[in-house]
Amino acid sequence: MRGCFFIITYSLLFFSGCNYNVIKSGSSNNTLEKAKGGENLPHTATLDWNLIQGSVLSSCNDCHSGLQNPNLSSMGLMVQNISKVFDKVSNGIMPPQDRGYTRLSPCKVQALKKWIEMGEPIESTTLVSTIPECLIGAPPRGEVTPIKDQPLSYQVLLTQVLQVRCMKCHAEDNPTDAADTLFFPFSEIQNNTRDWSPPGATSKVIDKLTRTDDKRMPPPRDSAPLDPDTIDYIKRWIDAGKPL
Repeated sequence: MRGCFFIITYSLLFFSGCNYNVIKSGSSNNTLEKAKGGENLPHTATLDWNLIQGSVLSSCNDCHSGLQNPNLSSMGLMVQNISKVFDKVSNGIMPPQDRGYTRLSPCKVQALKKWIEMGEPIESTTLVSTIPECLIGAPPRGEVTPIKDQPLSYQVLLTQVLQVRCMKCHAEDNPTDAADTLFFPFSEIQNNTRDWSPPGATSKVIDKLTRTDDKRMPPPRDSAPLDPDTIDYIKRWIDAGKPL
């Protein structure tokens, strides 16, 4: 009898600690919490352990806090299982969508990847804003209007040019002098009259983009030059006053 009581008690504790199976309960708060996996992260947050545990992998805490393997309740245990964790979340296997959870957004997946590449730091000064997927959302899919036909705006420039071709180097955490010229947030470009001054045709950034020597941007050793339509778009955007 005492053994039966133990089994029943343990089962109740297990299911109270693991919320995978309570989505049918009708709790709006529970559903809301599960949906948060698809949200992006605040741009001003730093890539540290608190962000990873409290935001990026917060939905994992429902079941993997000691009652279900792997145990991810501490940083040491998380690091031990980090390869398995990243494989599961990056492939959309976890958290389980068939139990009401939303798969992690591209922003959160890339934040976890970058945190791992940084050596899983407890504390960090690297901002979420250095991750292109976290700036506006996932890259555009499907057919895209040619850039020459798009309205002049920082949003177009950011998503179709800067994120794709420039921000790998021109990011705040880059140890080279590329971090001296940042392309995000918008205020960095807006206040940078040294590189983005009108007229666009003679601005420093256009000079860098149109050079034919090894000082061209993007660097010849890394990638091909920007196409003429893209360079012309940047010129016109500068001349229009760098509209947001």
